Amino acid sequence: AEKAGGLRIEFQGPGGHSFGAYGRVSALHAAARTVMLLQKALPASSYEITNLTGGNSVNAIASDGLIELKFTARNAKAFQALV
Repeated sequence: AEKAGGLRIEFQGPGGHSFGAYGRVSALHAAARTVMLLQKALPASSYEITNLTGGNSVNAIASDGLIELKFTARNAKAFQALV
């Protein structure tokens, strides 16, 4: 039987105003880079990104980021290999 499960990955960073903190790491950019790594590492039909969000203001470096995804596998053994 098919098996499914979810995962929530939260990112935290220092954030800041885009002018005064230019060059500082953005938690949302880190989340997006993680999505790209997941695409390379996991079989295409095994996961679904259900949410990618972050930041809380215009002209600000995001201090938070979030990825939510759902894993699906054809059986328990295949699912365990994903997680």
